[in-house]
Amino acid sequence: MSGKEPKKNKSPGQPKVTRKKSPSDAAAQKANLSQVAKKQKRKNAGKEPPTLWRYTLLFVYKQLYLLGITILRRKQRCTRKIKKATARVKGRMYAALDAVWRGLVSFFKGVFNRILRPFRRIRTTSEEVRPIIEAAKVEGKIPLSSYWRIIASILKLFSTIFFTLLNYLAPVAAAFLLFNVIQMYINQPFALAVEYNGEIIGYVQNESEFEEAAQTLKDRFTEGTATIEIPYFSLVAVTSEEYSPPAGILGRLRLFDVVDEGLTTADELADKMVQASGGEIEHAYGLYVNDRFYGAVTDRTYLSTQLKRILEKNSTGEADSRAEFIKRIGVREGLYPVNSIISLKEMAEIIYADETVDQIYIAQEGDTPSGIAEKNGIPYALLKEYNRTIEDDLQIGDEIYLAVATPFLSVKNIYTAVYQEEFDYEVVEEENATYAVGFRSVVKEGVPGVQEVTAEITTINGIETERTVLGTRVVKEAVDEEVVVGTNTPQVSSGSSGSSVATDKTPSQAASSGFIWPTWGGYINGGVGSYRGHTGVDIPRPSGTPVYASAGGTVTRVERTYYNYGHYIIINHGGGYETLYAHCSELYVSVGQQVAQGEVIGAVGRTGRATGNHLHFEVRYQGRIQIPQNYIGYSP
Repeated sequence: MSGKEPKKNKSPGQPKVTRKKSPSDAAAQKANLSQVAKKQKRKNAGKEPPTLWRYTLLFVYKQLYLLGITILRRKQRCTRKIKKATARVKGRMYAALDAVWRGLVSFFKGVFNRILRPFRRIRTTSEEVRPIIEAAKVEGKIPLSSYWRIIASILKLFSTIFFTLLNYLAPVAAAFLLFNVIQMYINQPFALAVEYNGEIIGYVQNESEFEEAAQTLKDRFTEGTATIEIPYFSLVAVTSEEYSPPAGILGRLRLFDVVDEGLTTADELADKMVQASGGEIEHAYGLYVNDRFYGAVTDRTYLSTQLKRILEKNSTGEADSRAEFIKRIGVREGLYPVNSIISLKEMAEIIYADETVDQIYIAQEGDTPSGIAEKNGIPYALLKEYNRTIEDDLQIGDEIYLAVATPFLSVKNIYTAVYQEEFDYEVVEEENATYAVGFRSVVKEGVPGVQEVTAEITTINGIETERTVLGTRVVKEAVDEEVVVGTNTPQVSSGSSGSSVATDKTPSQAASSGFIWPTWGGYINGGVGSYRGHTGVDIPRPSGTPVYASAGGTVTRVERTYYNYGHYIIINHGGGYETLYAHCSELYVSVGQQVAQGEVIGAVGRTGRATGNHLHFEVRYQGRIQIPQNYIGYSP
């Protein structure tokens, strides 16, 4: 039988019942659903679709919410991992400590058992021989063998204790002894014993001191005839005031010979080597310049006096002056070969001699070959020998090679000086549109100020080579210079009157042609035809005085020649007019450049065929020479 219950058989004749909803119930349910829909519609009636801004905020909020949950879960996961790792480390650490503890317990148990083992052996032996001893006593005998066994056990106990202590204490004692020996030899001063020609001549700190002494010995033999034997070095311990050897067995423990001698200096070692060389020697004083030996004399007073005289001769006499030799000067006392000792006269010739030093001189403005030779105190022929092209091509800034004679023992003086000097005033410019560009007039003259200067001055052989200002103090304030400068840029206007640069020799207004005076100030000194071939007017002015464009136009020619016009400019003003500006020292424009009336185009000079600084000015109309006075409004 299955687990299902049998269906109950319906009784015959019982009708099948099917339940249907009445129309009223269906209508009621439909009415309820419509009411819910209407209610939901009323609920959402006041709401509008979310804006982009609100949608963005909601989206960001959701993403941040998800990010926060993710971070929280990651944090919890990491926390669990850290706890597991910490527990694992703790377990291993506890296991290691437990193993160490078990090892220590086992070690001390072994030591304790080793110590107790002889006592146990003695007790066991006593228990074994006790019946024998008692039986022997009953029989009236002496059990020597039993007593001997007990004594042997006791002796073995003491031997075990002794060798055990020896095993542990011997390494400690050896380490203590080694430490003290090392400490003793660390503090012990050592030296090299120098054996030269079969005899010990001294003790040096290291081998380099012997090499220094050997070089000193070579220097003392001026002819270079000294033969330096190869020395034999041995390591020895030397005594020292700061070091006292330990007492007892350590003090008697010596691995090196101890010598009761002090260390030898390089000069002392050189003296002993000179003695050992077997030549004829004499006590003298050697002169060393930059560590080079130049000779020796027997009179130290003479040598010191001459060196002091050189310093005094080159002293400035200032209270705080410090005079010193530029080179390293040394006087060394010692034993010198006779052939290295010179007379006092020869020594004077050495210290008062001159030497030739190569120098470089930078050519300056106004220099000539003969002037450079005279300025530096060298023969002109020697200057030409060092600089073969100096006569043909001497330019400012050229490097001139000189062979200058200077004292062999040059002296440098350093002293502090206090002096007064002027300092420049400031120039205050006031712009004024009444005057053309390039006009400049001093309204108030400037007056330099005076200041007190404290400086450190360095001289070599009486010539100043360096000056370092340490401080300044104003004694008199400077007076500023006030200058009026023109800013107006007039243009050519045919048939109308134009502005003119106001000068001491020109009217304030130009002629109706519109041309202005072509430079700053001045007067006409020689016009057209004043001498044969003269085609313009000459306006004398100092070198560098500005040259102005007499009218606006285009630059058509810029030439730099060294004959006739020299450096000159031609400007085309249109309508057939041109102007020419000659003998300039500087030209500030180029061909094709547009210039305005009154613009600075050059500077007055004396280039070309000129006897003095002046501006040669021409006016041309359709190629013919004109009288410039009719155009620039000049009235004498």
